[in-house]
Amino acid sequence: MNNHEVNQTAPGIRIQERYIMVELRIFDLRDDNKALINFSDFLNMIKFLFNDFINNEWEIFKGAYGYGEKICEIEDKLENKNSIKINAKELLPYISNEQQYFDNAKIRVNNLNMEFGIHDSTFYFIRGDLDLLNNLSIKFKNTQVVNIKDES
Repeated sequence: MNNHEVNQTAPGIRIQERYIMVELRIFDLRDDNKALINFSDFLNMIKFLFNDFINNEWEIFKGAYGYGEKICEIEDKLENKNSIKINAKELLPYISNEQQYFDNAKIRVNNLNMEFGIHDSTFYFIRGDLDLLNNLSIKFKNTQVVNIKDES
């Protein structure tokens, strides 16, 4: 997932090391063109590629917010922490029926070496292996692939 880029001015002198991640951004809208596709549809596409996706612990990072009691509980827990870990199966019932949802979230699935989420209700994203992202991108209509700095 990460490529090491080392800038050198002379042999053996390391100036900077950067880690680059590849991110697939998904801008697909619902039929009424007023909102992103359902979060559960997005999750189902990820599950299609990662069978074990929901059997893992998810790490949710500070800055996550949205609507609903469970989402607000997560927001409260993140107030004084950089991240919290939660069993995916514990969270999925709340976000699958769209009664509760994230407007913004970055979620890492450590065992699968990938991240996914939503950015300010503007697009969904998934970060991971380029081959995986290419396989996922064909499932959507409006996508963009970008290189980003690894925030880890």
